[in-house]
Amino acid sequence: MSQVVLNLGELNDIIDKATAVQGNLVRVRVIAQFHGLCNTNDHATVDPEYIGLLFNTVPYFHHLDTNGRNLSKMIIDESLYHSQFLNNKHAPQYGDVVDLRCCIMDSRVEIMDMKLLKLREVTQLKQFLDSSVGQRFLEISKGS
Repeated sequence: MSQVVLNLGELNDIIDKATAVQGNLVRVRVIAQFHGLCNTNDHATVDPEYIGLLFNTVPYFHHLDTNGRNLSKMIIDESLYHSQFLNNKHAPQYGDVVDLRCCIMDSRVEIMDMKLLKLREVTQLKQFLDSSVGQRFLEISKGS
């Protein structure tokens, strides 16, 4: 099962653990708020087939304070970018909440799949995560 990440501040810890072992591949599922495009120049291996995207922690899910949001950079393959942003009439816009299936390897977070969440889905997810079963689900996904 992939670890579910709602607070992007926790993503750096996951990246550090993943890169501690050479060639280790870690899967995560991230629920985040789309923030826009960015460059990929600061990655160790720059590949022109990748495009950088920025995401924020979704304030609606963040249980601490709204100042705790973090920007996180992820990369997306050019073909997935085209299918999600250029050839899709429902492309994510700034502030939209998305469900990201990602892999972490060599300190890079690569988006393998992206789904735009509807307001109804975000509300249902919030209600589930606020329940005792939802809290237990998050604990299990973290391996606690």
